[in-house]
Amino acid sequence: MKHVLVLGASGMAGHVVALYLKEAGFNVDTLSSTHKFDDNTVLLDVTDTAMLRQFLKSKKYDEVINCIALLVG
Repeated sequence: MKHVLVLGASGMAGHVVALYLKEAGFNVDTLSSTHKFDDNTVLLDVTDTAMLRQFLKSKKYDEVINCIALLVG
């Protein structure tokens, strides 16, 4: 079974992608900056590239799907 990480999983696209992959039988972890999508969500600010790099190196994902949207206010 593939182990997948969905970045931006609390957003509009990310939560749909994460749900679809879970229903398809994938082992899905999610990452979000502010809100937990589910129990497998890691809260991490991806603009802290050193922390993101460290997190990705600590896990073994078969695929990483980027659904992050950065909004300019």
